[in-house]
Amino acid sequence: MEMEASPLLLGREASPCMYIIMKDFVMGNRIEKILDERLEKALTCEQHHFPMNLDEFFALDGVHAIHAEPMDEETLPDSVSAADSFVSEGAADSCSGVTPPPANRGVDNSIKVMTDTGKTGLTMPEQVNGDYHEIAHYGGYDGGCAVGFYGVWNLWEGNDGKTMLDKIRPELQAAKEEAGQSEGDGIRRKSTLGYIELNGIEFKVHATQSRGGVRYAYVMDGSGMVVYIHNNPKEGIQPIRVEYGFYALDKHSLYETHQAFLKWLSGLGFTVTKEVLSRVDLQETLNIDPQVVFRLLSNYCYSSRTNKATTVITRRGWESYTTGSAIQLCIYDKMKELFDHQDDEKMIAVLEHFPEMDINAGLIRIEFRLKRDALKEMQLNTIQELKERENDLIEYLTRWFRLLERPTTRGNSSKYRNHPLWDKVIESFKEDFNREVRVKEQKK
Repeated sequence: MEMEASPLLLGREASPCMYIIMKDFVMGNRIEKILDERLEKALTCEQHHFPMNLDEFFALDGVHAIHAEPMDEETLPDSVSAADSFVSEGAADSCSGVTPPPANRGVDNSIKVMTDTGKTGLTMPEQVNGDYHEIAHYGGYDGGCAVGFYGVWNLWEGNDGKTMLDKIRPELQAAKEEAGQSEGDGIRRKSTLGYIELNGIEFKVHATQSRGGVRYAYVMDGSGMVVYIHNNPKEGIQPIRVEYGFYALDKHSLYETHQAFLKWLSGLGFTVTKEVLSRVDLQETLNIDPQVVFRLLSNYCYSSRTNKATTVITRRGWESYTTGSAIQLCIYDKMKELFDHQDDEKMIAVLEHFPEMDINAGLIRIEFRLKRDALKEMQLNTIQELKERENDLIEYLTRWFRLLERPTTRGNSSKYRNHPLWDKVIESFKEDFNREVRVKEQKK
C-alpha cells in the first residue's frame, strides 16, 4: 500500500518552539534523543523561523512551569467497560435518557479507586466556566477502525486451479513458524524472524492464530495495520479482516487509507465482493486540563443515554470515565496514557498536533467507540456509508452524551443547555472530521 506523502490532515506544524517545549517537559526521558533530532530538523527548515533565543523563550510567563517532575511509569488501565444497551436512531431527539445518579440512588454507577504516587504538577481547577473558543484540538478516526471483507481469491495462473492464497500460504506459514521460534528463544523484541513482504508491504507475522469466535490462521502487523487472513474460509466467514490503527490513520485520512488497502488487496490476488464495518472509533483531543471535564462529571453536569459508568480515580484525581457498550464513550487523560504506554513515536506524533500547546493544561481525549451492533443498527456497513453520513453520526453521538451547564436530576436533563465546553467539543468534531473528508475529495 504505497501512498504519496500527503500534507498533514489536521493543520499541525512542526515548529521549533514546540519541540523545545516537549523536550524540556520530558527531560531525562529516553525520547530526548528523538526530540533533539526533530528540533534540529525543524530549525533548518526554511518555512520555520525561530523568533527568539532560548533564554527569552523560557523567560515567558508560565514557560518555567514545564519543568515537571518525572511521571510515574506504573501502568494503570485508562478505562473499564460498562454494560449498556444500544439506543437506536429512532430515539427522542433530546438527550433525555437517565443520567447516572449518585450511588445512594440505587443505580450502579461504580467507581474504581486506584493508588498512585505519581505527580503531574496540576491542581484541581477552582471553576469550570470560561471561554473555550480558543482551545487547540485535533480529531479523527485514529483511535482505530476494523473492516471485514467477503470475496474470493483469484486463480493462480498456470497452477491447476490453485488460488493466490495457495501461492502465498507457504511464505505465511514459514514466517509464522519463525516468529514462534523467536518467541520461544525469549528474543521476541530483537528478532528479525517472522517478517514477510506481500505486495510491497513488510509485515511481522504473529506466532499464533487470532483469538475469538472465528480463528484466523495468519495475523500480521505492518504499516500501522493488523491484517487477518483465514486459511480455509467457509461460507459466511470473512476471508480477510483489517484493523487500521493509529500509525495508518495519523497522517492519512481513513478514506484514503481504505482505498489504498483495497488496491493492495487487489494486487495480492483477492477480489472483494462485500465489506462490513465492525468497529469505528471517533476521537477529539483538546488541550485543556482533564480535571476541568472530570469536575463536571463528578458534579453530575451531564446527560447520557446509558445509566452505567465506570470511573478510574487515583491520588492525582480522575483519570478516565467510561460509559456504554454497543456505543461506548471514554473520556480520559491522554497525556497520562501516553506516558504509561511508553510509545515514544506515538507520544511525539500526538504532541505534534499542538504546535502552540499549553503544556501545563495537558490533554483530554473524548472518544466514541462504535461496535458492530451499533453500526448495524445505524445502517453503517461500509466505509463509504460512514463517509456519507459522518455529519449525522457526529450530531447523534454528541447528543447521545452531553456535558451540561448545571447538575441534573432524574429525567430532566433535556431542560438544560450544553456546557460551553461541550459546544466546543461539538464544534471541534465537526471541524476536524469535515476537514478529513475535504482533504480526500481534493486529492481526487
